[in-house]
Amino acid sequence: DQDMLVRLLNSLLELGKVRPWVIWPPGVVNPHLVYSSPQLFSFLTLQLCLRVARMNAFVICTHCQKQYMPTKRAPKTGFRNFCPECRNNGVPKQYALKDFRQRQRSENDV
Repeated sequence: DQDMLVRLLNSLLELGKVRPWVIWPPGVVNPHLVYSSPQLFSFLTLQLCLRVARMNAFVICTHCQKQYMPTKRAPKTGFRNFCPECRNNGVPKQYALKDFRQRQRSENDV
């Protein structure tokens, strides 16, 4: 029964305290956003829900902050990633141009 499965998964998510967490490991420039607590049960619950939803990973677009399913594999940690809609709208090129201009300004200031 679909409703029973949904209730079970939501109960497991609640018991596992699966929710967004911000962690900032020592020596790392930027904080990380994770969706499971450090507890094993939390991680396993999140993995189970991803499998039931037939998702390989839980990914959020750098630009629009919307959840999307990666087409090939989960992006590398610390790198920008974009949903298909933002890719089609040329958003990665905008970020690349902005980065290029910033590098040019930095080189001219030296």
